[in-house]
Amino acid sequence: MRIVQIFGSGRDSGKTTLGCAILTAFPALHWIAVKVTPHSHSRDADSALTGKDTDRFRHAGAIESHLLSAPITPASFHPFVRRADAVLVESGQALAGLCWPLLRLAIAPADASLWKPGFAQRAMHVDALLLIGSASAAPDAILQPSASQPFAEYPPLVFHASNPIILPSPLHACLADFLNQD
Repeated sequence: MRIVQIFGSGRDSGKTTLGCAILTAFPALHWIAVKVTPHSHSRDADSALTGKDTDRFRHAGAIESHLLSAPITPASFHPFVRRADAVLVESGQALAGLCWPLLRLAIAPADASLWKPGFAQRAMHVDALLLIGSASAAPDAILQPSASQPFAEYPPLVFHASNPIILPSPLHACLADFLNQD
């Protein structure tokens, strides 16, 4: 079982669209999609979200889709992982304490001047970064480690696309390698 976590540089950054592209690209896997929101929702909230993110995940191929309120704990996550080959999590919250392989994927505009404050620091701790569109302010200069902001373990793999609907081939290959590990 594998977990792919997606977070973005802010609202409308393409997180759900990227999640749907991943679900569509790997239809043979039994996916469960989880959207984590900082807002409190009732247990029946995801059934009322027709046309919203959880509904879009189901239409893209997830066998189940759930809306959870932060914070996520290992106990709140366990029921999902037992029923899935892979779990897609849309959340900016760090998924600490989970005992499964995790690929952290961030999505942001290629123009770093559009990034939400603090995103560059968080992006230094992901496995892969998908940049959308063209850049007038290059993120390469922003994603430089320093003594005060080192990379978590290694620099993120950076991929470029004109939109998040179609996965760039190198990102698709990276995801395929991760999802097919034993």
